[in-house]
Amino acid sequence: MKLILASTSPYRKIQLQRLYADFTTDRPQVDEDDYKAQIADPELLARRLAQLKAEDVFERHPEALVIGGDQVASFQGKILGKPHTHQKAIEQLFIMQGQIHQLFTALHLKGPKISLDILEVTTLTMRNLTRAEIETYLRRDQPYDCAGSYKIEESGIKLFSHIMGDDKEAIMGVPLMKLQTHLLDLGFPLF
Repeated sequence: MKLILASTSPYRKIQLQRLYADFTTDRPQVDEDDYKAQIADPELLARRLAQLKAEDVFERHPEALVIGGDQVASFQGKILGKPHTHQKAIEQLFIMQGQIHQLFTALHLKGPKISLDILEVTTLTMRNLTRAEIETYLRRDQPYDCAGSYKIEESGIKLFSHIMGDDKEAIMGVPLMKLQTHLLDLGFPLF
């Protein structure tokens, strides 16, 4: 069965390449802003967007197994989106410093007679940071397209004192261990 990643995220693509080299990508046509305005629960939002993305691409490729994904950062019950600007990133990192927050990483696998959900919740504790440290970090990684305003796979790891979750890969967008287990169950080879 053909494998398609319902995403054009370079981060997710790099991650999936660690499992399988033979896959394609297709951009889902989902208006995320509509759902973000309607759904306040971070887990529900991540699950719903992952499902919608997979289903949208599956409609164009009904013979394939499609992987849709989404990640939502939540601080004190409030959803933190991608900052897009330097100022918004400063604000997000400043309010989270010294605190814990969660990342809800959801995948939805959609194929012929297949509909599976994967969710990984990661709890992160951010160090106490000075404004100068936040500014220096933002200039280095420029994480303006990342939920929570950090790139953990780059120097953003320095921002955290503790990370708790079953699959550390989920922080970057794809819980690879859980995904691999499901792909094996669906007949995809390990190597």
